[in-house]
Amino acid sequence: MTRTWKSTSEEFSDKVVFDEIIKLNDQFQLELSDIAIGRIVAYLMIVKYRYLQKKVVPVSCASDWFFDDASFNRFVDALVKSPLYEPGKLFMKKFFSAYGIVPKGDESLALILFLMGKHILSDDSILYKNLLAVEAEADLMTYAIKNKLLACFNEHQIISSDQQAELTYLITQVTWHHCFFKGWIVTEDSQITHEQFKKVAALFDTSDFIVDFFANYFPEIAQKIDVLDYYKSDLYQLVLYFLKGNFPGLSIGVHIEGDLLMKRILTPMIIKRLNCLDFITASTLKKGATYDLVVSNVNFPAIENQGKHFYLINHEFYSSDFQHIEEFISIIVNAATFSYNRDLN
Repeated sequence: MTRTWKSTSEEFSDKVVFDEIIKLNDQFQLELSDIAIGRIVAYLMIVKYRYLQKKVVPVSCASDWFFDDASFNRFVDALVKSPLYEPGKLFMKKFFSAYGIVPKGDESLALILFLMGKHILSDDSILYKNLLAVEAEADLMTYAIKNKLLACFNEHQIISSDQQAELTYLITQVTWHHCFFKGWIVTEDSQITHEQFKKVAALFDTSDFIVDFFANYFPEIAQKIDVLDYYKSDLYQLVLYFLKGNFPGLSIGVHIEGDLLMKRILTPMIIKRLNCLDFITASTLKKGATYDLVVSNVNFPAIENQGKHFYLINHEFYSSDFQHIEEFISIIVNAATFSYNRDLN
């Protein structure tokens, strides 16, 4: 039996918690996924047990890293005036009254900060759009960081003009997560470092503006945050997401002449190996089709002319030929991504 986050959340939470989350979802048009419902359930159950165990820290300043008292107060004032605050306050009041708990501090504020910081809000939800307005009115550090990041993405030609809205949403989610949630679940190899990014950046002829971004534009943050590498790693992921997504990839046609057994074995073996590479779509050469690269063991003009580039296997095929073909492809990809990146905008 396959379990979903939603079914698991419903089973392991109190019914009052699950029912109220469904109402919250409908009221704010949150478009919550099953995973998002599970995260909210987990948050509320933790809040409940903290109160029952009398281990509660009242909400005051959200983060010593990103806010001073004045900016935090501006955020609270803007939130209280927004159409989000009263429904959030009513939701938490029902939640606590169900267990006879008297809350400390502003728990509705804590709930909204959690929703902002855990990749829960869809870009179409009313709550997300209203929180953008609250953030802008409060003139938070996050607002300044996001705008500067957007400018850098455009300056370095990472995105096309029609990707602005998607990038804004993704940068917002990443920034809110690292500014408000302040928690990370990582494995040993889950972070992207400057050294790792350089290898891929060279392929696309782009520079690394992330490595010194905070030191250059927000030095007060760079000096205070000891976990900034996690934030940078997520930004590297965003850069790679758009670079790889925008690059159309290379089409490769494979044509092997010889006896039937050789064609039946060698052709699919080469195609399978090449399709394991990034940015590659390899297939059997079709007559009349055009490709970025043709790989063949015969150099008939008709076959050569089907590709912008041609690689000839002029001897019996050896395993080392894979390395030679991949090196040749790397040269083509580097040239193609350079041209593509230059003309992106």
